[in-house]
Amino acid sequence: MIEDSKILISLGGIPAISEVAIMWQALQEQSDHSFFTSWAWIGCWLTSLPESFSPLLLKAEMSGRIVGMGILFAKHRPQLKVFSTPAFYLNATGDAYFDEITIEYNGFLLDRSAPTKIAKQLLNFLFSSTEYRCDEVFIHGSTNAPSMQQTIPSGTRLLVPRARGCYSVNLDELRESKKAYISTLGSTRRYNIRRSLKEYELIAPLKMTVAESMDEGVYFLAELQRLHQAYWKGKDATGAFGNPFFEKFVHQLVITLFTKGLVQLIRVSAGESVIGYLLNFVYLGHVYQYQSGFDYNVCEKYNGPGYVCHLYAVEHNLRCGHHTYDYMAGESDYKKAMGVLSTELSWQVVQRETLGFKSKTISDTQYANFEIWQRTRHFSGAKARERQTRTSGTTFWPIRDYSNIGRAPCKICRGSHDSCIPPRSECAR
Repeated sequence: MIEDSKILISLGGIPAISEVAIMWQALQEQSDHSFFTSWAWIGCWLTSLPESFSPLLLKAEMSGRIVGMGILFAKHRPQLKVFSTPAFYLNATGDAYFDEITIEYNGFLLDRSAPTKIAKQLLNFLFSSTEYRCDEVFIHGSTNAPSMQQTIPSGTRLLVPRARGCYSVNLDELRESKKAYISTLGSTRRYNIRRSLKEYELIAPLKMTVAESMDEGVYFLAELQRLHQAYWKGKDATGAFGNPFFEKFVHQLVITLFTKGLVQLIRVSAGESVIGYLLNFVYLGHVYQYQSGFDYNVCEKYNGPGYVCHLYAVEHNLRCGHHTYDYMAGESDYKKAMGVLSTELSWQVVQRETLGFKSKTISDTQYANFEIWQRTRHFSGAKARERQTRTSGTTFWPIRDYSNIGRAPCKICRGSHDSCIPPRSECAR
């Protein structure tokens, strides 16, 4: 434990989960956080991990109260097949299999009174600790890459090897405008959705059902999983639920959080024909669209199950008084068509400026390979090899080094490149 500006910081094994829950929930009441850094997500995640895992609890205290927390996994990462570097992963394991659950809006849980100061001292502690040597800290799915530059210790740099736009619907603005959601979409999308609606209604009137009991919720989830897997298997792929840990974790979330009102399971159907299911998380008025399963064979033509289900879900959450319907990170066409770009999530690395890292930025290759895995992870066999071959020629977003914030604005984007989403090729540093 060290003391710096009256902030005491400690790092060690996690005590009983019940003790961590009390500390975490008390701090989250005093912090600006997301569903993914709330105890609702973190608690389920910790209890779902194998017992052999050894997560660490990072804790900052000031004047006898906790002002900062994070769950860390220590891991030695092989570099260039020659040496390895010690790294910490924040609220993630560093193992792609277990991290497929995909945390977003990630970060330290910080008291809102001085978040920058606390985050800076937490990172200073990690890079200066003699008990746990650290050369890298990975923060997956964070929203504040430029402001993170203010918190990194001297002798380190901030890299952003991967970033994704987040598309959402501002329900408060939509409610104030008194417009129907469909009227705010582009003309081509409106036409296609209305054509799908008419086709479905030829079968029977459309109906949206929100699961109201635990039994109904579990049934909806099982049917969502069945449709999701059927779609991906039809593409010679495994699907997200083909990962046993992902399946276990999602079921644990639903069982644990349903009665607390944090899980929203929606079914849209035309009579007896089910069009699709949505799994959303609802937290402090923010609706996070997490998983879905659709039937693309209900009609002979004009099938648009995803668009129709999201249309009903947005209208439902508009009536519920929530403020945001979030499609979350990704560049899928439906996200761009149904939402507006609201923020950017970035996969960040705070990296010690050692000789090894200066001579070669290992993240270039490591993260390019990770991108290929992300694009092909649902595929197997020849299909995966085919997609990997096509993906290998992809131009990946350049790794953003925020060490030079404050430099002269880019003549192309009139900013410091950070506003280029994705960065234009002529803007790439």
